[in-house]
Amino acid sequence: MRKPFLLFVFASLTFAVMLLPVGIVSADDEIDDDPIIVSRIIINLYNQRLYALNPEGYVVFEYPCSTGKSGFGTPSGHFRIYSKAWSAYSKKYSATMTNWMAFTPNGGYGIHGLLGNSYYRRLGSPASHGCVRLTREGARELYGYVAIGTPVDVVRIRDLKLPVAEKGLGQQARDKSLVTKMLEELYGDHSL
Repeated sequence: MRKPFLLFVFASLTFAVMLLPVGIVSADDEIDDDPIIVSRIIINLYNQRLYALNPEGYVVFEYPCSTGKSGFGTPSGHFRIYSKAWSAYSKKYSATMTNWMAFTPNGGYGIHGLLGNSYYRRLGSPASHGCVRLTREGARELYGYVAIGTPVDVVRIRDLKLPVAEKGLGQQARDKSLVTKMLEELYGDHSL
């Protein structure tokens, strides 16, 4: 009599866990108490790299990425992170996307990883249907430091030179004039 009861309890708990939402994060949710802050994302279509900048203007994360292949361009311009989900599914492309970060208002384009790793060999060259693909590990790492509303700039710049944080993440800018110049060239101002 005891075994069927335990089996029933286990099955009930399993079913209850299956009903939990996948996890969409809203602007009111706290993500992390970690001091690392990503205040801007720059995606360079020219070299297929994603750069995450801290408030001082330094690159704290850099990832190879794949943007839109021929006929499926990634839109360029100024955007922001509109929504996030740990997992999202594209019916159009029959793809499960991990650590989804939508950067267009309609959620049509985003930054994400995919299940499996066969796509890793294409990172660094255009290969997606317009989204920005990262490794699953890279997407998971970035997801933890990006908030709803974080600016995203998709650019095509041949010689984009961004200052890199020295001695680890979250370091203060050592050369404010370099950061100011880079921001003025990209955005017409020096604010992050």
